[in-house]
Amino acid sequence: MRVRQAAACGLFAALLAPDGAGLPLDEGVVYRIDPSTARVRFELPATLHTVHGRSEEVSGTVLLRSREDGYELEGSVRIPAVSLDTGNARRDRKMRKESLLAAVHPDILFEPRRLRIASSQPSGPGRASFLLEGDLAVRGVSRPVALRVEVSNDRGRLLVDGETELAWADFGVPDPSFLLVRIARRLTVRIHVELVR
Repeated sequence: MRVRQAAACGLFAALLAPDGAGLPLDEGVVYRIDPSTARVRFELPATLHTVHGRSEEVSGTVLLRSREDGYELEGSVRIPAVSLDTGNARRDRKMRKESLLAAVHPDILFEPRRLRIASSQPSGPGRASFLLEGDLAVRGVSRPVALRVEVSNDRGRLLVDGETELAWADFGVPDPSFLLVRIARRLTVRIHVELVR
């Protein structure tokens, strides 16, 4: 088991090294989300259609510290609640005012805690799979969540693509169903962030 973990940690260190140079990740380095490339997408099935939403206002920082099965993380990721957009002005007003209580809780916050190695085998050229764990706060309610993420290195820039499913009721969001339109209880969330020193 220790051999497998050591191999996986070695893979991650090589992956993060600029241009595959094999340099280890520096301890205590703070990475910043590049807001010009960050985005969040969500899909929420409903009667007769699926609601597609997005935000391109994502900011934050993260600090990494090595551990046997991956990395310990500190930092925060912020998405303004009013930045979520589904392309329907009436629906968006209701989502921001009633579902997210944006006037009282202006930010959706994610605090990353751990990045666990999911496999000792690379998922593709220059890529590796991880489980990102942390605490997500929506509408003032915080819950632990986990995202499946793919991490790659582009000349020292860390590209992170992740996906998870969330139940809106877990965060105290009232049922947005109305009349004959029923809203699914779970939504799919996808993220893309690029981290720079």
